Amino acid sequence: MILVTNLSRQAIGWPLLTQSSTLDTIAQYRADEMCDGDISHAGFVPAVRLLDPNYITMGENIAKGFSSAQAIEAAFMNSPEHRDNILSILYNTIGVGMCGKVVVVEYGMQ
Repeated sequence: MILVTNLSRQAIGWPLLTQSSTLDTIAQYRADEMCDGDISHAGFVPAVRLLDPNYITMGENIAKGFSSAQAIEAAFMNSPEHRDNILSILYNTIGVGMCGKVVVVEYGMQ
């Protein structure tokens, strides 16, 4: 996911995102929460604030049921809200978590 996200950013000349272990931890926590149920953004901001209050801006994309990172990225890029997260100049870090068919991508800036 990090590679395909950065390819999308690179295509428009934006800086690449760097992997954040904090955001990886948050993304994995969020993926585990939704692994066997519905997907939802509920609980996103409190999870981030608890692990690292230094993040000043954050975004979250969630996917379920896709077979590849490329398929997820294509779906995200076809959704204005998800695309905005991927291409936001406000973000400089990224984290990814997976559980079953759930993929959570967290974006942030410290």
